[in-house]
This record gives sequence, C-alpha cells and structure tokens, in this order.
Amino acid sequence: MKEPASDLATVVIAVVIAAMARVESAVGLVLSYAAAWAIVNAARVVGWPRTPITLPRLVWALGIALVLAVPARDLLPRLGAIAEHEALGSPLEHLADRIALEADPAIAPALVSADRPQTYFVRASGAHVRVRLGDGIDWIEAEGLGHGVFRVGYDPRVQGALDPHAHETRAVIEVDGSAHERRLLAVTPHAHPRWLRLSPDRTRACVPSEETDEVVVVAVGREAQRVEALDGPTDCAIADDGALHVSHRYASALLAVDAAGTRTTTDLGALGAVGLASVGTDRCVAVAVPDAEVRCASGARLAIEGTPIFVERVAYDAVLVATRSPAQLLSIVERDGALTLVQRRALVQPASHLTVDEEGRALVAVTDFDVHARPQLGNHFVQDRVLTFDADLGVIDDRRTTWRTERQDHAGDVDRGASPLGVSVTRDGRLWVAFAGTDEVEELGGDGETPRVIDTAAFGVSAPHSAVELASHALVITSPSSGLVVVLDASGELAQSIRLAPSDHDLLADDPAQLQLRYGERAFYEATRSGVSCQSCHLHGGTDGAAHNIGGRIAAPTLDVRGLLGTAPYLRDGSYPRLRDLHEVSVTEYRGYREPAGDRGATTEAWMRTLPLPPTFAARDPEREREGVGVFFDAGCPECHAPPAFTSLGLHAIEAVFPEAPTGTEGRLLDVPSLRGVVSSAPYLYDARAATLHALLTEQSPTDRHGRTRALDPQALDALEAFLRSL
Repeated sequence: MKEPASDLATVVIAVVIAAMARVESAVGLVLSYAAAWAIVNAARVVGWPRTPITLPRLVWALGIALVLAVPARDLLPRLGAIAEHEALGSPLEHLADRIALEADPAIAPALVSADRPQTYFVRASGAHVRVRLGDGIDWIEAEGLGHGVFRVGYDPRVQGALDPHAHETRAVIEVDGSAHERRLLAVTPHAHPRWLRLSPDRTRACVPSEETDEVVVVAVGREAQRVEALDGPTDCAIADDGALHVSHRYASALLAVDAAGTRTTTDLGALGAVGLASVGTDRCVAVAVPDAEVRCASGARLAIEGTPIFVERVAYDAVLVATRSPAQLLSIVERDGALTLVQRRALVQPASHLTVDEEGRALVAVTDFDVHARPQLGNHFVQDRVLTFDADLGVIDDRRTTWRTERQDHAGDVDRGASPLGVSVTRDGRLWVAFAGTDEVEELGGDGETPRVIDTAAFGVSAPHSAVELASHALVITSPSSGLVVVLDASGELAQSIRLAPSDHDLLADDPAQLQLRYGERAFYEATRSGVSCQSCHLHGGTDGAAHNIGGRIAAPTLDVRGLLGTAPYLRDGSYPRLRDLHEVSVTEYRGYREPAGDRGATTEAWMRTLPLPPTFAARDPEREREGVGVFFDAGCPECHAPPAFTSLGLHAIEAVFPEAPTGTEGRLLDVPSLRGVVSSAPYLYDARAATLHALLTEQSPTDRHGRTRALDPQALDALEAFLRSL
C-alpha cells in the first residue's frame, strides 16, 4: 500500500527540482514530478522507511513548510507565466462564458455602462420577466418577443445609474416571481474630449465629451467654460454670433446656448447624430444608424449610402460627409430648401478625421489610399497619410505619415511613421496633426520643411486626438484617455490645463482599476514599431468597414471589438482564447512597442472589456420584431447565434458552413460572431461578400447551410432583417 509520506515526498522533491531547473513550461512541471517519482520509488527499493511518523503533526507541518519555502518562493512567481505560456487559463474563460450564456435565465451583454442607454436580451423559461441591473436602479419590465427571448431597455437618466465607483453589479432577473442573480461588469466612463472645433474668428474652440454630457469652450486669457449638454454630445460649433450649437447621439435634438446662456432645443426627430454642420442658415447633422442620412433643423433630409462618421461645412450652402462601408466622401448642397447629393469620391479606407481649410478644401486622414483598391498582402497594411481634396474631390496633395513596402511580405515592414488622428489647418495653410499613437503633435509646413514636433507627454497629454491653433497662435490640444484639454501659448509654454477627469496620480490612490482602463485605452491607440496600432483598423474600438488580406490568404472584413465581453474565444478563427492574447500580434507581427509600459495585454483587455455595444437606434415595431424572432428560430439561426448573446461561442470549419468556399480555405475554422450590433459592422461574412444585411440574407451560401433563408418570402425576410437591425 502506498504511504502518504511517499506522495508528500514526491511533491516536495518535484517542487525543488522545478525551482532549481528554472522550469518555464507545463511539460517541465510534469518532468519534474516524474523525476521526483522516480527518486522516491528508488528510495523505497533501497529501504524507504516504513515505520509510522511519530512526530507531532504541528512539528511535521512546520518542517514541510521550511523545506518548501525556499524553492516555492522561487517557483510560485513563475506559475503565472507558465499558465500564460501554456494557455492553461484560456479554456476556463471560455467555459465560464459558456456557462453564463447557457444558464436559465441568461442575460447579455454582461456590462452596465453609466453613460448611455443600453439594450439587454434575456433568455428565460417563463412568461413574465423583469430585471433590476443593480442597487439604485429601478426594476425594468422586459418585453417578450417569443421563443423565450425578452428585451430590456435601460436608460441611466430614467431608471437610475450605478455607484460611479462600482466595478461590478449584481443584476437580479425575476422570472415568474422567482429571482436569479447574475454578475455584470459595471463602468462609469470619465470625460473624453475628442475633436476640437474653432469659432469663425478663431478666438475660441469647443470640444464635446460624450461620456459626461458636457462641452468645453476654451479661449486664451479666459477661464474655460464647461457647458452642460443633452445626452451624448458628439459635435459642437460656435456661430458668428457666439452661440454654441451641439449635436447628440442619444438625444434627438440640437442644443443652442447663446452668449447670455439662454438654452433652446430643436427636435430633429432622430437619434444617432455623429456630426454637426451649417448649410446656409440651417443646422444639419449626419445620422449614422439605423438609416444613414443628413437631417436638418428645417426638416430637410437626404438618405445616403454608408455610415457617416464626419460632416464638415465646405461652403455656405454645401457640406462634405465622410462615410465607411463604403469608404467615401459625399458632397451635398442645399437647393431650394432641399438637400442634393452632387458628387461622390471613393476612398480605399475610411477617414480617421476630416477637416476643411479656409478655401473649402477637404483634408482627410486615412490609413491607406491606393487608387487601384487592391487588398495588400500581409497582416493589416497601413500607409497613413493626409489627403487634400479640391472642390471637385480631386486629390491635390498627398502627405504620408507612415511609409511601408509596396508589397508587404512581412507584417512589420515599415520605415517610420504613425497614424494621424486629428488634423487642422491654420490660416496660412500649415497643418497641425495629432498622433494619438506617439504622444506627439506636429506642425507641417511646405514640402521640404522640417516638421515642428511637440512632445505632449511633457504636459500630461497622452494619445492626443486633436490640436488647433487660435488666432493668437496659442495651441489647444485634447487627450480623451487623460480627460485633459491644454492650451500652449505662442512660445509653446503651458498656459492652461483643463482637467476633466482625475489625474493618473489620483486614480492610483483612489481607483487603480480606472487607472488600468486609462492605460489600456492609451495602448489601444499606441503605434507599434511597425506603425500599426489597434486603432488603425478598429476605429475607436469599432471597425473600419474594410477588408484586409490577412496573411496573404483571403480578404476578410475587420471585426468590431465593442461588446466582446463574455464571448471568448476571439478573432475570426477563434485562435485567441482571451482578449489579452491579442497582444501577441503586436509583439510578434509588429515588432512590439517603442517604450516599455508594463503589461499592455492586461490593460488593453481591461479597457476593451468595458466597451459597450454600438447603439442601433432602430425604430421600434414590436409586432414586426416578434414576427422576425419567429423567422429567426424557424430558419435555424439560433443553432449558432443563440440568444441572449446571439452566438454559440463555437467554432466551425469554413467548408461546413460555406461549401462553396475557395480552394485554400479547407480546414480553417470560423468563430461564431455575435449578432449584437450587427447593423454597424458591415460588410459581412468571412470574405466580406455581403455589403448589407439584405445581401447577407439573400446572397449567401446556395446550400442554405448558413441559415435556411433561401425559401423565405419577402415579408418574412423583411421581418427577419428588422429584428437583426434591432439587435
């Protein structure tokens, strides 16, 4: 019979061997145990003591502790690295996500954000469901959609918000009177001042903070003004008369605040404004989803193709709109009270910023501009530049900020550069460019001139998004991740520092978890040595809507990384079990980062986990949605896209779902993506073949393996599409 002392001795000797051998892998641990087992059994052969141990148990325990102390102290710190190297924790995360989504009842997403309205889905075996998302939040009656699927609409302004210092909440799901607790991540975002807007005389600049519902107005020599906006301000403008105008994402109104502080609102009848511009004397916004259009205070409306991301005034009666999916510029004019599309210019990649100079010429920052529009080889080709377009949308200037090989045989092939995120033009034609990935802004003059570089980190500004020059030659710079707006005087000295969010020092003392999120956001925008950052393709956590020739194999569309919490594994082929594992791409493919900054994988994962799903703003039609749910189930969609997260977290071989897939894709796996926010993530399917949701349902696999939709009549297809758009 085997002695307990033998087992104990084997463990002790294995720990000593692993520590002395500096074991760095799970195989090494197994070999250490095997060697210890061999030593103990060899000792038994030559006369292992079989007499019972008679020492008092306390002394025996202390002796073991002393024997283990030295080697364990050396080995234990490496166990985390071993688990990381061997991906030992990855299956557990996937399993935990599966368990959470397959529970009865289950709720998704697993995140509560305090700054915006959100929609949750619950799958439950019951007839009546209500949800309370945490202490301080009212009970919310769920809307039954059929087949055990329920919708829950939550608005922090109506039902109440969580404690801003909470990082977790216990949601209660009540099904037919029976209560069930579910743990959700809680986040209260700090202020994020992004793109600055100048007044016509350039004496003032304004910038919105969407997360904290405010607009900051800056003027040299005067204290900054913080103006309370409506829900989710996305853009601002200062008129000739000094009035401040603000557009909003979650409020269907334009806000105007005159010089005396009087506030007026104009209802536009639509949510989701992404930008604001004047057309003549009218105020107009570009609305993103569910139906892209330009909509004005006068009632004028124009449906457009693609999702708008920027809108700028280029003339008294004309605006320019930049869109993605497809990436393009649209020139729109006002004629007799109506809006008319007069010109369109295709872009290879969508704009990361759009601005207009004094002559009405458009300047567009893009990550690539190849007139042949051919997918580049390698992993995420980036050729950053600032393009200048004339009134006819012809390119009259092309200034590169990243230089890469024409044929990108290796993902790290690059000479120098980074991605511009904010561009502004001075009255004499010079450019100020903010590089979020390098903590720098540059002043670019004419060809051949050496750029003037300002290290914004010296002023506490990390990952700058915008830099504009006032009439006094003072420079205003914003940092979303730091929650900071600074003003530098004409000599480059700090004149004002407007802190909208806690400093790193304050967060370190009061809320280290929030500091981790700030570092993760910085890392997301930070350029690698190859010039590529996460931001290069995943615009602000979303998608550029473009297809990239990943590894020279197949052109695949960029995935949206918002709302990924609780949906492991990740990447299109499910090859990354955890979000932090994506950091490996930066290290192995893009040659790592220029500066050391701790555990970027952990901080980036922490930040991405807090990204809410993109809003849909779908017009509600409960009857049609219930019909769409029925079609969804009848077509077999839940077999892979199961509520409430609308994914099974599974992997499928391409040929099993798309037998017509091209040669060379055999054996490749596809991760089942969530359908939440699907309306914002075109193009669709693994090869980007479907440009719209309608195409996704009607032009897909002829074998009906990707959902049985070929035989659906137009009414059923319309209901199904309406339901998907509401997700």
